[in-house]
Amino acid sequence: MRTYDYIIIGNNIGGLAFADTILSGSDATIALIDDGNAASRHRQVLPRVINQALRDESIGVSSFTLKDWRETHLAHSQNSPDRNADLQSFCVHLLNKVMRASGRVQVFQDTEHFGGGRIRSRATGIVQDLQVRARIVDATRFPVGFHKTFIPGFSVAAGVKVIHPFNQDKILNLNARDFNTVCVLGGGRMGTEMVLSLLDLGVPCENIRWVKSRDPWMLALAGKIEPAHDAPYQISLFQEILKAMAYASSPNDLCLRLEDLNVIVRTSDDQMPTCFMPHLLTRQDAQRLCGVKHVIRKGHVHAISEIGMVLSRGAVPMPDRSLYLDCTGHGGSGHQPGPIFQTGRINLAEIRLCDPSFSAAMIAAIELLDLPTEEKNKLCVPIRGDQAAELFLGSLLNHHAWFHDPNLRTWLESCRLDGWLQATARRLNQAKKIPRDLSALRTILPRAIINLESIIQTDEVPIKQRL
Repeated sequence: MRTYDYIIIGNNIGGLAFADTILSGSDATIALIDDGNAASRHRQVLPRVINQALRDESIGVSSFTLKDWRETHLAHSQNSPDRNADLQSFCVHLLNKVMRASGRVQVFQDTEHFGGGRIRSRATGIVQDLQVRARIVDATRFPVGFHKTFIPGFSVAAGVKVIHPFNQDKILNLNARDFNTVCVLGGGRMGTEMVLSLLDLGVPCENIRWVKSRDPWMLALAGKIEPAHDAPYQISLFQEILKAMAYASSPNDLCLRLEDLNVIVRTSDDQMPTCFMPHLLTRQDAQRLCGVKHVIRKGHVHAISEIGMVLSRGAVPMPDRSLYLDCTGHGGSGHQPGPIFQTGRINLAEIRLCDPSFSAAMIAAIELLDLPTEEKNKLCVPIRGDQAAELFLGSLLNHHAWFHDPNLRTWLESCRLDGWLQATARRLNQAKKIPRDLSALRTILPRAIINLESIIQTDEVPIKQRL
């Protein structure tokens, strides 16, 4: 029987980010269980999603980000024809040059985990029992991409063309001219990216139908505080965000205020969104999505025939030769495994909005603190739900807790996944008193937290929609 300090189930960015922080901050040994699905997910994610990820400097691990790797290994990668391969290569680099090179990580390739440390190799069928000293870390449900597991939730008549987005080759090679209409089923992350991919392929807006059970708000990519901006801009933006949270009269009012600040965006301009989807979207792409006017809002699809669809709230006729792209389902965000830290177990989850790499690294940093499990859970409450006020409040409370812990402030100063938090932690650690500009944020923060809690608890007050 082999013994390790940690067994990490899931060789994805979340699992790798957790392992990197553990390796950097301790002498622990790790068994990394690669179930064979992570690499497949990386290959299957649509090119648009890859391009967006490559613009985001927060992808990677605490000691080595995707941006670092691209600057070091891909000086001419901007002209790369296959940016998906870039992301795969980055993950391979992390696995070989960071994990294996440490001498403290053993990777079990293409291996199933049955619980309690029992594993079986798919290649040989050999079963092993691994013993763990600290905890088993579950990264399998971490929202780092679109899950390949998929069960259609509706019936399809013979002769109807339905493609799932994971059939990437079919989508990239399809000729939209062969169809009168392309209908995207699903208004979530995958459906949103699919509509944008169709527009990139030259499909006219008038030839696209989009089935949404709900209209979401999404986080604006430009709304993230980027390291490239100077400190006064960063602080000014964050102060305006806190003011919006502090003075909003209702959840809808909060969303409209954040929309004015370009913090969140909507995907249709003729409908007030009713939920929040944790996905990054540029304002330019949001405007392109708003150009799709044939949006079907009659609930979930139950059946598709050669003449149309049956949905929860009625039937919709469709043109002849319609192609359906099935983006229904979710990327795992609906699963709620309970607290992150449990006896002998850690369930990775997002503790910072739309930032899975940072979330996993921070959870590992908290794991290394000499604290009881209950206290660790207070430092990283999972951000779950589908309403903006709840999600922003959860993220805000977590940030507040991290900056009040001197050990976590020290770790933040070394974490390369967020230049804004890194610089702020450094200033606070070096200053004898809180700097004046950060003191202004500290003054408005309590009001923002109290007001968010208040508007969440009260019933929504209808306000005039902004169209």
